[in-house]
Formats: sequence, C-alpha cells, structure tokens
Amino acid sequence: MGSGFRPLLALVVASTILTISSTMFTPSHGLAAAQAEWSPLGEEGGVRIYRRDVPGTSLYEFRGVGEVKASMAKIISIISEPSKMPRWLEGCIHGELVDRNYNVKDLKAPFSSQYSVFYAINKSPWPLHNRDYVIKSHVVVTPATPSIPAGLTVETQTTDHAKYPPVKSMVRLPLMRSKLAMTPLGGGNERTEVDFSVVLDPGGNIPDFVVNFISHDLPLKTLSALSDLVKDTDYNHDLEHLIQYHYDISTGVKPIPLQ
Repeated sequence: MGSGFRPLLALVVASTILTISSTMFTPSHGLAAAQAEWSPLGEEGGVRIYRRDVPGTSLYEFRGVGEVKASMAKIISIISEPSKMPRWLEGCIHGELVDRNYNVKDLKAPFSSQYSVFYAINKSPWPLHNRDYVIKSHVVVTPATPSIPAGLTVETQTTDHAKYPPVKSMVRLPLMRSKLAMTPLGGGNERTEVDFSVVLDPGGNIPDFVVNFISHDLPLKTLSALSDLVKDTDYNHDLEHLIQYHYDISTGVKPIPLQ
C-alpha cells in the first residue's frame, strides 16, 4: 500500500479550467449537506494540512493551505491548459479540452455563464485499470471581508459528457469534488494564498481506508507542483487577462483593456 497506488488518485483538479456554471453533479457516495469541522494534521514544506469527515461515508476530505508566488489569474490560466495537466496532476498521462463556450478575447460576454469541460486519463499501477474522468468547474469571486481582500475560488466536480462515455478498458472516476480558494497577498499581486481541498473516489472497489491513506498528501503535492508550474511563461495570457479583467470589475478596480 505504498506510493505505487498514488497515481491512481491523481488530483483531478484539472478542474481549474476556467468555468462558470451552476451545473451540479450528484456523486455516488451521496454527500450530505452538513459538513464536519476541519481537523489540523500538521505542517510540511510551508503547507498546513487538514482533514474532515465526509458525511454519510467513511471517506475523508483533505485540505492544504500554502503560498504560491503568482497572481490568482496566472495560476488559473496555467492550470487550465490540458498540456500542463501531467505536470501537476499526479499520475495524469493525458488531458484534453472537451468543451468551452466562450472566447478568451471577448471581455463583454457574461462571466457568470462561461464554462469549460476537460477529459483526462490517469495511469494506474498493474494490475489495476487506468482511470479516466470528465470534469467541469466554475470560478466565483469570493467577497471581501474587513480583514481579507476579495479572492477567486475554483470549484470542480466530475460530470458526464456525451462525447466521452465510459469505456471498458478504463474505470470511470465516480466522484471528485475539489475547491481551490485563492486570496491575494502583498507583493504587487504576485503572491497568493491557495487553500485547496479535495475528496474523491477512484472507483473499482478500492476500500475507503485505502483511498484515505493515499489521498492524504494530495493537497501538499498539488501546492508543491503549482509552485513550480507558475514559473512557466508559456501559457494563455489572454485567459489570464480575461480572469483579471472580470475580477477587477467585481472588486471596483478599473480594468486594463485588452490590447
């Protein structure tokens, strides 16, 4: 039950595809509305780790909080590119864009109606089948408080898509729900606190206690990978501008027009 199992549960947060949608998916575990309190598990590499019970199951939801040296818009833009998914989603060997209903250069389109859908494959150790999944996400502006500035939150969950039905050669991931909450820190918009939480079920009759064991360090691995990935300069700058533009409008800042 060592690291060989970890690719099976690669963080399907590829979700960070820019999406704004009210579509909801009812997972097989039937998550209840009431949520338990977070319990701290310690700190490693500058990342604070927490967990809490998932009501109605024996699964845990894990959470990591740490700093990434990049703006919120850049983080979302970089992890929204399918070609980069294998670099930050543990075990991911393939990612592709399935659907996107907006043009990144169209600043006038309603931000609240924009969405993207991705398909991805995770490699599993022999003799297990690879896992595949379709994910849909939405981005919302987190309101400011007297002590905390407004942020951006990317919420993601598995969904279905007619073009990508389950196939016999792989196990379709039955449940993944994640949240990537970002808050800008000081330092010229180039420092962000990232609060990432995830609960997932890899399918294939793997016991929940095994899932919990190998899910424990997913938030830590994700934030560590993001810290390296944001050093890239090759990404969709138009998408970055679109996100920053609408964030500025929502927070009362005069946005910079697209050149």
